[in-house]
Amino acid sequence: MAAESGPDRELLDLSFDELLEVRVASSATLAPTSTLVAPSRITRIEREAILASGARSLNELLEMQVPGLQWVYHSFGMSHLGMRGIVSNRDDKYLLLLDGQNLNHFSHAGAYTERDLPLLGDIDHVEVVHGAAAAVNGLGAVAMTINIMQRRASKAGCEGGLRAGAVERFASVELSCAGRLGALQWQWFGGVADYAGAANRDAPLVFGTALGTRWGDAVGADGRTDALPFSADRAQYRDRAPVKLALRWWDEGSDGHLRYTRGGEMSAPSVLQVALRPVGNASASSPQPYAAMEFGYQQLSAHQEFRRTLGEARWSASVEAVSTDYEERAPVFGTLFTNREDRVALRGLWRQRVQAHELSAGASQEWRYVGRRSPGYPDQVPSSEIYPGGMPAWGTRALSGFAEDQLKLSEHCTLIAGLRLEKHSTAGFSTSPRASYGCHVSAQGHLTLAASRAQRAGFEDELHAGGAGGHAFETQDSLELLYRWRSSQYGHVDLNAFINRLRVIGFVQTAENQVRSQPVGTQRSHGVEASWTGRWLGGEFSASHAWVGLESFSLAPGVTDTQVTAAPNGYGRSLNGYANHLSKLTARGPLAPGVSWWANAVVYHGFSGTADRLRYLDSLRLRGGLAATSADPAAVADRNVYFNAGLLWKGEQDLEASLHAYNIAGWFDERLNKRNYLNHVSQVRLQAPSVSAQLRWRW
Repeated sequence: MAAESGPDRELLDLSFDELLEVRVASSATLAPTSTLVAPSRITRIEREAILASGARSLNELLEMQVPGLQWVYHSFGMSHLGMRGIVSNRDDKYLLLLDGQNLNHFSHAGAYTERDLPLLGDIDHVEVVHGAAAAVNGLGAVAMTINIMQRRASKAGCEGGLRAGAVERFASVELSCAGRLGALQWQWFGGVADYAGAANRDAPLVFGTALGTRWGDAVGADGRTDALPFSADRAQYRDRAPVKLALRWWDEGSDGHLRYTRGGEMSAPSVLQVALRPVGNASASSPQPYAAMEFGYQQLSAHQEFRRTLGEARWSASVEAVSTDYEERAPVFGTLFTNREDRVALRGLWRQRVQAHELSAGASQEWRYVGRRSPGYPDQVPSSEIYPGGMPAWGTRALSGFAEDQLKLSEHCTLIAGLRLEKHSTAGFSTSPRASYGCHVSAQGHLTLAASRAQRAGFEDELHAGGAGGHAFETQDSLELLYRWRSSQYGHVDLNAFINRLRVIGFVQTAENQVRSQPVGTQRSHGVEASWTGRWLGGEFSASHAWVGLESFSLAPGVTDTQVTAAPNGYGRSLNGYANHLSKLTARGPLAPGVSWWANAVVYHGFSGTADRLRYLDSLRLRGGLAATSADPAAVADRNVYFNAGLLWKGEQDLEASLHAYNIAGWFDERLNKRNYLNHVSQVRLQAPSVSAQLRWRW
C-alpha cells in the first residue's frame, strides 16, 4: 500500500480521505485499485476478526461475516455455500483460492477442500468477491470467489494455539514458527484436530413425519430421531484427524508455498434412504445399520511466484501444482468412489501505468490429469458416479488470456474494463467480459455501475463421458449498481443492487435412474445487499441484510422440473434451499482492562422456496400412492437463528485466551437452530448449543 501511494510518503501520514484513494491489491481486479472504485462488492475478513469469532471452520466463519452468504447441509455430499440465489448439489459455481491459486476439484466436486477444517491459525485474511464479477479469477466463478490469504509473520518467533469444544466435541493444536535465511524469510505451520462432532441426542436429525426405518425402528409423529444412532453432526471423515501443514517462503521478488490438507465430513442419510415405504424408498435390510454418508479429501498444493520491475512495467510469473484426492463412501448403497486429480499451471501477468491508464494483461496454461489412483485407497480402481465400474485416466488442457484497463477519466470518475478468454480442450471456448463506470457523487460517496459475465464448464468426468450438456457453458450475466459511503466519524456504508440472468446447468434424473447434469433452464433474479460498519457506544459494529428475489425460471426443452425451484411447476416464486432474506450482526467492545466481548447473530428469515419444493414433491408422491415426507412444510421452512458470543482476554506477555458459546438461541427454542438440507428438503438437523475455549501464546 505504501509503495502504491508513492516512495516518499508513509501510510500513517495520509488523511482519511487520502487513505480511501490508496490502491491496494484485491481479488476483484488484476491491478491494485482503491476500495471505493472496485468493480464488485468485496468482503474482507481480517485475522483479528477470525480469532475473535471463535469460528470452528471456514464455513462457519463465512456464514458469520459475509453479507448474503448462506450455508446449507446435504445428504449426498459436503455441505454447500450459496450466494445471490445460487447454490448447487456440488460446490461447482464458485472458486476457492489460496493466495490466488485455484484449489477447486474440477473432476467431480468443486470447492471441496479447506472449508470444514477447524484449523484457521495460518490465515491472515479472507477475501470474498460477490457475484459474476469474480470471473476475473477464472472459469467457474459464477457466484463468487473465496480467496484465503496465508499469514506472513513480520518477525522471527513462534506461536502456538490450543482449542477444545464441548457438546459439539473437538480439540485442536496449532504451531507456527518464522525466521530468516539471509534475504529469504520463511514460516511453517502445523495443525491437527480431532472433531467428534455433536452426538445425535444433542443435534438430532428431524424428519418431520412418522416413519418406520429399514432397520425396524419406529420414528414418532414429530419425526425426531434423538434415540437413533445416526452419525454425529459435523463428525470427521473416516474418524481420521483433520490436518493442515504448510511451509511458506518469500523475499522482495518472490513468494512460494508448499501445503497439505486432509479433511472431510460425515453426513446423516436422507429420509428416503432411511424410511420404508410409503415414506421412503428403503428396503427392509441394509449391510450396515444407520451408516453415514462420508466424504473426504487430501490435497497437496505447491506454488512459486517471481516478481520483477523493468522500467515502468511490473512483471510476475508463477508455476503451481495441485493434487486433490476425492473420496466418497456410501455404506447404505454399498458404494465407494475414489479418484485423484493432478493439475499443473503456468501463469504470467504484466502491469504498467501509461498516462491515465493502469493496464494489465496476462495468460495462463493449465494441464489437468484425471482418473488417477487415490492415495487414501491405493488398491481401489479409480471411480466416480459417472464411471462407477472404473474411471479411465485422461488429460485436458485449459489456455486462458486476460486483460484489464483501469482508466482515470477525471479526478472523480474511473472506468474499469476487463476480459477473460478461455479455451478448454473438451468444453470449448468461453468469454467473461466486464466493465464498470464509477464516480464520486459527494465528498464521501461513490457510485458505480458494473456489468459482468461469468461462465462455467461441466465437470471433467461428465464432459469426458459426453454429458453436462455437451459443450454448453453455464453462464451468468449480471448488472450491478454499487454505492459506497465512507466517513471517519460514522463508519462505512455499502449498498448494492443487482439483476442476474443465469443459464443453469443442474442435475436431472435420467431414464436409467441416474443423476446427470445438463442445462435445466434460465433463472432470472434480483436482489439487494446492504451493510454498515462503524463504532457506536464505545464498541465496533457490523450489520448487513441481503435479499434475493426470483423473477422467473424457464425450464429448458425436455426438462420437467428442477431442484433449483418449484416455480415452473406452479408452486410459488422462490428458490429451493435459499432464504430470501438474511440478516447478520457482529459486535465487539471492551469490558475491562485486557478483556473484551464479542457477539454475532445470523438470521435466515424463512425458506419459502423450500416449502414450495416440498409441497410439489409431496404432490407427486401422493399421486404415486406414497406418503408425504413432511407433516408440516412450514416447520421446515421457518426461520433459522444462530446466536454466538465470546469473551476474549489479552495478557501483557503475548498470551491470549477466549471462551465462546455457539447457537445460544437453541437454549430457549431448539427449532431456531435448525440447519436445512438442500436435496431432501423435508428433513433438518438441529444445531447443538455448545461452547469452546482457546489459548494462544507467542515466544
